[in-house]
Amino acid sequence: QQQQQQQQQQQQDQEKERLQLMGLQDKFELVLGADVVYSAETIPFLLDAALFVMKQTEQACFLLAYVSRWPMLDQLLMDEAASRGLEVMELDLSFLPRHLRCDRGEERDGSVADDLRVPPAAFLYACYRPELILSSLLQLLKAKVSDEEQEEPEESSCLVLGRSQLDASLRERKRPVVKLDLQLKGAADMTEEQEVALVELIARQRSFLQELRVSSYRPRAGGDFLLAVARQRVELPQLQILSMQGCSWVRRAGEEETVCSLFRSMRALESLDLSGCELGKEGAGWLALLLPQLPQLRCLLLRSNRLEREGVEDLCPCFSSLESLDLSDNLLHAESMPLVTLDLPSSLHSLLLSGNQLWEGGAEVIADAMRSWRSLRVLELSGCWLGDAGAVEISIGMTACSQLKKLVLSSNSITDEGARAIAEGVEEMTATELELNMSRNGLTSAGCVALIELLLRCEGLVSLDVGDNLVEDEEDGTMLGEALVAVGREQG
Repeated sequence: QQQQQQQQQQQQDQEKERLQLMGLQDKFELVLGADVVYSAETIPFLLDAALFVMKQTEQACFLLAYVSRWPMLDQLLMDEAASRGLEVMELDLSFLPRHLRCDRGEERDGSVADDLRVPPAAFLYACYRPELILSSLLQLLKAKVSDEEQEEPEESSCLVLGRSQLDASLRERKRPVVKLDLQLKGAADMTEEQEVALVELIARQRSFLQELRVSSYRPRAGGDFLLAVARQRVELPQLQILSMQGCSWVRRAGEEETVCSLFRSMRALESLDLSGCELGKEGAGWLALLLPQLPQLRCLLLRSNRLEREGVEDLCPCFSSLESLDLSDNLLHAESMPLVTLDLPSSLHSLLLSGNQLWEGGAEVIADAMRSWRSLRVLELSGCWLGDAGAVEISIGMTACSQLKKLVLSSNSITDEGARAIAEGVEEMTATELELNMSRNGLTSAGCVALIELLLRCEGLVSLDVGDNLVEDEEDGTMLGEALVAVGREQG
């Protein structure tokens, strides 16, 4: 008896040492296993590990839930469990919704992959009344499903609201919103209650909100959207994208520090879209005071704001860390281009200047700057009055941009001479996957063919648009057709 007691004590001491090595202080009455049945070789080790960390009592049990993959493994698992003295009972969980039964894979066409439809199996260890434990577990699971069905449907982290949905019911919303899209469409007649509900919603989501888009917001009585939010001392530390297309933007005397405080809180902001906000020259000066508060800003979109040269002059010191800039349709001229390009970094990815009267002089400044923009991927100069001389300048500058993916030169009165210059520039480039848009110019069939034939010679050119150009007669149409047929055969 003494020897047996000593052996038992040694076994207990060894188990304690092993538990301590595993970081455990004691064994458990309940051990859970989740989808760990993969191969015949691992099943014995799985069961031995579970038995080692589980107390040897009647109440202790091992619950194992897994996806049934092969019947052979199912039978082997039961045989190995029985050989270790385990009482095995399978629990039917088919009543569970699919999103609780399946932990991987995606639903397609309303169905789940076949190997995910099989309900998990549950195995219990050394229970003198295992059916009671299973019954209790079943009741708990059914109660959980019932509670979930009674709750309001789970909503996406993206919330899209129109003006009519801005009411007091938003105050009851508890789930976090990561993306908020407010489609107000000229809400000049918003009620005071709607404005309050809008600002309160943003204030409640300040810790979660990463993307905020507001379109066409017109304040009910003075001020602007950001001012309305700033007045409530709201901070948005997680916000990364802010889009306010078509929203009013007014500088209010005495409110400058209030708005500056809001901008300082947006320390994670990477993209700011103020397109169509009617900034004008005065608004540009106001914005120039706020942008330095955004250390992570990389994308600035200011399309259609009537900035003119004076507005750009105020803003250009803020361009030094940008990767993407949109100044389209801002009444800019050739003399504004040195200001635009002066502070843009060599890491610039995207520059959009469409709708400004740049002429040849502006194109020359841009072409010179392109030599330092080694990372430039997108350049849009649609409707910039470039003409053939401007096209020649751009063709020279583009040869230095090996990463250029998109070049838009539509609506620039470019003729065949300019088209041939652009074709030569494309051939000299080492770019891949380039998209070239030369539509709505003055190209004849000869110029179009010169560009179309690039598709045969340049593997890096993957898309070409020469639509809405001059095709004078049937002979021109035949020439274009033959060129397109040749491209079709080559790519065939």
